[in-house]
Amino acid sequence: MNKLVISCMDRRLNDLIEEQYSDCFIIRNAGANVYPVAKEIKDLIKNKDIREIILLAHTDCGAMNKVFGIIKRGKSADPDLEESLISQYRKLDFDSIDELEKDNLNLQVDKLKSEFPETKIDGRLIRIEDIKVPKDDKIHELILANPSKPGYSGLLDQLSLNHFSAYILQSDTNNIMPDLKLAVADLGVKFIHLISIEKENPRDRKVDQQRLNLIFGKDGVKISIYSYPLKA
Repeated sequence: MNKLVISCMDRRLNDLIEEQYSDCFIIRNAGANVYPVAKEIKDLIKNKDIREIILLAHTDCGAMNKVFGIIKRGKSADPDLEESLISQYRKLDFDSIDELEKDNLNLQVDKLKSEFPETKIDGRLIRIEDIKVPKDDKIHELILANPSKPGYSGLLDQLSLNHFSAYILQSDTNNIMPDLKLAVADLGVKFIHLISIEKENPRDRKVDQQRLNLIFGKDGVKISIYSYPLKA
């Protein structure tokens, strides 16, 4: 029997997830968003004997700030981001980001309960202010890997990255383009590390690298491939 954690790619959650959920499989994207990863969840339930899903949302969420700015302040939205993230919040009644963050937790938990009624579902809103985060150096990088167990510290050390400087996006590459666009445009990401995890062939990442170079190369984003045995 295994557990699955769905959480945000926010860099400030890296140590908490590894310390408190080390035995769980992890999916991470912008805002702990269930909608684009529903098929992945279904596959993991079947293939990894997942009996419990834990949804970890958090305060001071960049994705929720993006949602709030678009819906309440009339900012423009990328069409892909509108479909995968923004649209689900337009029917909600909220007046502040604090309210939206709580609504997001409830919305995602309700989706999980509806989609996977035979699986135990739990939810938690993490207070970012309770996490001791070093001063932001503004040099942000992003790690992209398929769902796995969170052996982040060893990976970050081998990449010579501060544990709080790298966003970690864990999902199938077919589901994460809106999240990557948000990371580059809104979070200042300039380096993307494609990770070939346990049982994966690094050559399979070459296609992903070429595709991402075509999309983000013009923005000065560098794409690298790295092998590390995160447990799949």
